Amino acid sequence: MLLVDYHLGEHRENGIDLAARLRRRYPGLATVVITANHEAEVKRATRQAGMHCLLKPLKPLRLKMLLGTLLDSR
Repeated sequence: MLLVDYHLGEHRENGIDLAARLRRRYPGLATVVITANHEAEVKRATRQAGMHCLLKPLKPLRLKMLLGTLLDSR
């Protein structure tokens, strides 16, 4: 399971691109992108990549529920 932030710094790939690269190497890697960017485009790109998206500020219960769901589905 991979938890990755969307913004990784200036002039770097974003978390979606990094996760996609890792998923090519490790097929089936469950991925959660965490971001403070509430733009619909980020959420759409995450879904299209087959990843989950959680928005900051991150609610601990929401994270716990998603992680539990992902672990149960393995």
